[in-house]
Amino acid sequence: MMHRRTSAAIGAVAFAALSACAQPQAAPPPSTAPPATAPPAYPTTTHVTLFQFPDPTNAKACRVVALPYHAWVARDGDIVWDIVDDYCRTEAAYAIVSADAGAVEEVTTNPEPRKKKGKFRGRERGKRYKYTVRLGTYEHDPEFEPWP
Repeated sequence: MMHRRTSAAIGAVAFAALSACAQPQAAPPPSTAPPATAPPAYPTTTHVTLFQFPDPTNAKACRVVALPYHAWVARDGDIVWDIVDDYCRTEAAYAIVSADAGAVEEVTTNPEPRKKKGKFRGRERGKRYKYTVRLGTYEHDPEFEPWP
């Protein structure tokens, strides 16, 4: 007799669980908030890392490399050069000079010492715009290409 009551109780619990699952879900009320603005189709800021490393010919100097060497940047987009000098520090100043006059404008009013900022003004699609990163007397010549 005890076995029948247990089976009946288990059956009732199973039936209740299945019945709850079979109930249609109520549709959520329509949103009254305005739709979110869509993000731009592409980023407008390009980050390039300027990595300092020891000069193998001069123990007191550092060299620099831009990562990535070839970067894509939006027309009229912002450029941020993040300076990583944890491995090699120097008192030498950075200078960023565009090979094409006016293609890259460095922003001189930058309060962040480990960043350099600029605006990309290159317009010619498919063209590689060269620029020079100077760290003291060492020079590195990476490039940008506009997109889309």
